[in-house]
Amino acid sequence: MRQVNTGNILPFYKYDALKSENFFNAPTSHFVGGDIRLLPFQLIVPYPAGLFDFDLYNEAGAFLSTLTVTEAENTSATVKIFTFPANVNQSVTNCSRYQIRAGDPSLPDYEYFSEWIYIKTNWAHEITFTNASDIGQVMYQTGYTQKVYFDGYEDTPKTDITTGVEIGLNGLEVITSARQTEKRVLVGNGFLDSQLTALQRIGLHKTITINDKENAETHTVTRLDFTHEPQGDGANTGTFEFIVDTATVEGCGVNTFVL
Repeated sequence: MRQVNTGNILPFYKYDALKSENFFNAPTSHFVGGDIRLLPFQLIVPYPAGLFDFDLYNEAGAFLSTLTVTEAENTSATVKIFTFPANVNQSVTNCSRYQIRAGDPSLPDYEYFSEWIYIKTNWAHEITFTNASDIGQVMYQTGYTQKVYFDGYEDTPKTDITTGVEIGLNGLEVITSARQTEKRVLVGNGFLDSQLTALQRIGLHKTITINDKENAETHTVTRLDFTHEPQGDGANTGTFEFIVDTATVEGCGVNTFVL
């Protein structure tokens, strides 16, 4: 299945691509993590689009509610952009699965379907990211913010060091500057193939916050790197690396503390 809202953590798919697949039955292992506010998402559809509802269904296939989304269109009136900020608690239950189905309510079939969302209130890690300007086909200029929830573990930290070197009068190398960085490493499982583009793009965003609930730590980072390894069946192990500390020595040195 091909995602139609590339760059979003919550993937949506076209109905036509799903007809031959058993996609409307909630899977036991193939899902996207969310909390009681579901997940933020954006969906861009061709213009003109008439009435467009985003309906929430549970894993038994029962309709629950129609979500409130914001609507915008580009100046050339070629697309409509629907945004769900996920800033209001929804009528969802912990440890349950939900799906969002979107389309014109006057038609017999929905046109778009989200990936299944697994609701849990105690994810170990949460990454929040946003940007002042749009990235790819994701519109951030109106304040859209995305989230990733996952369980996993903290791997061994990494340290990198870079040095500046000159050749002294005696012909030997002299270190003139040095910078060491400490990177934290978080590893999670179950990231879907359709999420990989969005996960790899997190590092392009200007504002990235990592809430490590397991260790009760919050980090605002300026760089985040994501790599992945296939697990099979469309799922992946993902590794996030981000800088938490730096130490720099330059020239004759500068004291860190003023006494």
